[in-house]
Amino acid sequence: MATSSWENTCKPKEEGGMGIRRIKDINLSMLMKMGCAMLKKKDDWSTFMQGKYRKRSGAWNKNKHSTIWNGIRWALEEMQPHTIWVIDNGKQINVWKDKWLGNKSIKDMLPIDHSFWAGYNAKLSDCIVNNQWNFPPPLSLNAILTMLGVDVALLPQPNEDIEDEMLWEHTPNGELTVASAHEAIRAKGNKPLWASFLWNAILHPRTVAIG
Repeated sequence: MATSSWENTCKPKEEGGMGIRRIKDINLSMLMKMGCAMLKKKDDWSTFMQGKYRKRSGAWNKNKHSTIWNGIRWALEEMQPHTIWVIDNGKQINVWKDKWLGNKSIKDMLPIDHSFWAGYNAKLSDCIVNNQWNFPPPLSLNAILTMLGVDVALLPQPNEDIEDEMLWEHTPNGELTVASAHEAIRAKGNKPLWASFLWNAILHPRTVAIG
């Protein structure tokens, strides 16, 4: 009897799997949708959740626990590599970990182990004064940007009266959907040549199984 790992079984048919979706991935993609709504909406639930679980520094509180918060915090961490930011007041943008310079964060552009950045939670708003860029010397951010080839003079004009906008990079309109989140986080595989033949709609499944 031929067997296959559960990971391979849960891949799409065109990647050699059975097209079964993992419950863990479905759960995470739905939590990501909920987390995105919490960040972008201004309803009572979003205000309550951010007020209860967000520190004054902007970092999320990891010491408070609830039946729902642990899952949303996990989803927010998984979302971060898949979002980009439109800069305005900078209050929601992590200087080091969020993508505000393009397709990569500063953390991803520097050859430093990711565990190093655990305590780095400075917000981009710390670098904006009177709607102008102002990089404090302790951050050495100006020097880092120059080293990365970023021309500070070409950075977009900040606006302290407007909130930053988070965009999901896997949809044309920047809105996170459960389907696009699932596709972003699921395990990917190569497309074997036999998959198109095996799942050919013209062939009866019993015939395919017999080979």
